[in-house]
Amino acid sequence: MHSDSRVYKIAILGGTFDHFHKGHEALLKKAAQTAEYLLIGLTTDEMGRRSKEHLISTYEERERNLATYLKEQAVKRFSIFPITDPYGPAITLKDIDVIVVSEETKVRAKEINVKRRKKGLKPLKIIAIRQVLAEDGKPISSDRILKKIIDRNGALMREWRLERH
Repeated sequence: MHSDSRVYKIAILGGTFDHFHKGHEALLKKAAQTAEYLLIGLTTDEMGRRSKEHLISTYEERERNLATYLKEQAVKRFSIFPITDPYGPAITLKDIDVIVVSEETKVRAKEINVKRRKKGLKPLKIIAIRQVLAEDGKPISSDRILKKIIDRNGALMREWRLERH
C-alpha cells in the first residue's frame, strides 16, 4: 500500500454542524483520511429545528463554516448538500463505500445499511470515532457551547471553571 492512507473512493457523513467545534473537526479529519471524496449531508434549517432543542445557525452559515474548515485543511474533493431526514442519499447512492459517524450515531449507520440491503445495495463500511471530550470529561456538543458551559475547543467557560473549585 502506498503512503496515502485513504483506502476508499467515497465516504458519506452528515450532521447539523452547528457551533462548529473540535468534535466536528475530528469527524471530518477521519473522513478525509479515509476516502478520496467526501459527501457531506448538512441538515436543513427545518430538520435542525425539529431535531435540536436550541436554535441553530442558518444553513448558509453552517455550510460556510464547514467549507471554510475543509479548505483550511486542504480537503479539495467534497460536496456539501442539504438533507431533510436522518438517512439522506446514504440509502440510495450506489457508489458510496464508507460512512463515517460518531459512536453516538453508529446505530443510525446500521439502520442505513439495513435500508441499503433492502434496496439491493451493498452495505457501507462503518467507521465510528469516539466523541471528543471537553476539559470536564463530558462530550463536546453544540448544546453545551450554546449554554456557555464550554467553548468550541472543550475548555470550561470561566463561570463553570470557578464553580468547580
